[in-house]
Amino acid sequence: MMEKLKRKSDSEEEEKDKMNSLGPLLGSGTQLAVTMIIFILIGKYIDDKNGTLPTYTFIFAVIGIIIGLYSFIKTVITYTKNSSKK
Repeated sequence: MMEKLKRKSDSEEEEKDKMNSLGPLLGSGTQLAVTMIIFILIGKYIDDKNGTLPTYTFIFAVIGIIIGLYSFIKTVITYTKNSSKK
């Protein structure tokens, strides 16, 4: 009986560790979206001030996508390396 309880607690610990290690991946999608939105808003603000509507919005949207994807890919690579070591 004690062995069953011990196995159950071990499996619960393993499940908890898996969920904790997934944390960075779950937040990286949100981080990608927020980065893109912030850069688009910056570009729109500059366009509104200068009267050049699509120019800076497009430029900053591309910059935001590049930075966001770089961060996302970096997080995924780090997660994959760490999970393969375990």
